[in-house]
Amino acid sequence: MLSRSPRAQVLALLAAATAAASAPACTTTETTETLDDSSSSSALIVRPADFPGNTPCSDAPGAMRSYVATLIDHVNPSVPFTLPSSLPTPCSQGVRFDDVVAGHPYTVEIDGYEAFADELGPSGWAKSNGDIDYKILRSGDRHMEAKDGTDLTPRWLASCGKDPSPHIVPANTGTLLVAQKCTPFEDTAPGSTETAVEISPQDSLGTLACAGSAPEGQPAVASFDLLPQDGLPGLLGLPCTSPAFVQKYTGKPLAPGKQLTFFIDAHPAADAPVAWGASCTAKVEEGLTVRAACTPLSAEGSFHIDISSLLAGFGAECSGDLATYDTKLVSGGLSAQKLGLPCTTDLSLGPLTPGDYAATVSVRDTDGGVVFAFACTATVEPGRPAEATCNLQ
Repeated sequence: MLSRSPRAQVLALLAAATAAASAPACTTTETTETLDDSSSSSALIVRPADFPGNTPCSDAPGAMRSYVATLIDHVNPSVPFTLPSSLPTPCSQGVRFDDVVAGHPYTVEIDGYEAFADELGPSGWAKSNGDIDYKILRSGDRHMEAKDGTDLTPRWLASCGKDPSPHIVPANTGTLLVAQKCTPFEDTAPGSTETAVEISPQDSLGTLACAGSAPEGQPAVASFDLLPQDGLPGLLGLPCTSPAFVQKYTGKPLAPGKQLTFFIDAHPAADAPVAWGASCTAKVEEGLTVRAACTPLSAEGSFHIDISSLLAGFGAECSGDLATYDTKLVSGGLSAQKLGLPCTTDLSLGPLTPGDYAATVSVRDTDGGVVFAFACTATVEPGRPAEATCNLQ
């Protein structure tokens, strides 16, 4: 940073919790509102959500999670004056620069990071014992490092007011100005613009281990079957090895915002039947490679009925007179019963050992009378919900 003038030393740089949506386009008209009439200066707010483009701000791996904003005063075009940078701020929030001088032209530079806002700060901000040096954290230094002292380079870069010349200019004192004419965030990571989903069946191991790694006498996984549920190709007989196998999906089926579901079958030996199962999900994020999250492998499954879809198939819905339903599950010597369930709630019974199950469902009105009665069946498999097929009785 450049040395600070006496005026700059009294600039207050505050991180404001200015809530924002994820990525609307940057507005092109200047926005101001009046502050307290007694104010002798103006303020400038920077909000990542106002920047154009589709850079995701979320908790997903690979997404932007925090940023640092730096304000530069160009009142002397030959010697721009860099003001103290903001604190690391969540990318869902805005930063407010107070004591902005009316008539001065400003630009803003934004550094975006994958790390969360509480995971980075200026050099020396996190002490060796884990405490935080708040004086250093608020020093206004633009350079960031992790808690362990590792230097951090911003992955995303953007600016406001640079093209063709500085034009963020507060016209009057006592106004609140929102940064305008901002550039899209430039992603500096190589190959980072690919939209993809990765999945590793071994993420579902839980307390199990691969064959050859498990303690003697303990069950172990020899191979996996990867079974996507959204039109993506599956893979059979994937060995449980080190390093773990990772399948990457890209292309047209990966529509941003779509929730993908995968089932994992696990075998104790290459030619053995399925012993365990798991389900994995991933939400597609544009421009990111997202890793699917998997439940632990289980030898048991569940019996599931989507009540809303069931009623819709007969031209009805859970409203008006329809209020509750009863269900009774029977298989061999097993019997389970639930009464008075709200018809807004789907039915899920488990954990159940694999096999064929039958259930009756009675949908009742507000007076307790049966309006619909269904007979439902499903084959439960390890580690996944079995969606029942129902017929009107």
